[in-house]
Amino acid sequence: MNSNDTLLNEDLPAPRALYYIRSWPLSDADQALLVSTAQGQDLTAIFTEQALEQLLVTPELLDEFPYPAYVLQTELELHGDNAEALPPFVMQLNDASWVAMTLDAQPVSYVGLANASKSKHV
Repeated sequence: MNSNDTLLNEDLPAPRALYYIRSWPLSDADQALLVSTAQGQDLTAIFTEQALEQLLVTPELLDEFPYPAYVLQTELELHGDNAEALPPFVMQLNDASWVAMTLDAQPVSYVGLANASKSKHV
C-alpha cells in the first residue's frame, strides 16, 4: 500500500447507518428518514432515553418496527427490574461493541428529538 491508498473509500457509503432513537413514537419526518436510509444501506437503531423507557413499558411497540433494535447495556441497567420487560429479540450492546458499531456506521444520527424539529447528524 502506498501513501495515496486508503483503507476506506470515501466515495462508497458505509454499509450501515446507525440511528439513536431518543423518543417514541417517531414523527412522520423521522419515520420517512429511516425508510429513505434503509433503501440504500442497512439500518440499525439504538433505543435510548425516553424511547427506551417507552419500550420497557410497552414492548409491543416494536412489533411493527422493521429494523434491528439495540439498547445499551449500561443504560438498560439504570432501569433496574423494569429491564426484564425488554423483548428478547432486542439486542443488548456492551460499551466496546457500541463503540465499534458507531465507528463502522455512516451516518450516525439522532431521531426522535423531543425538543427539536429536525434530526441531528453526527
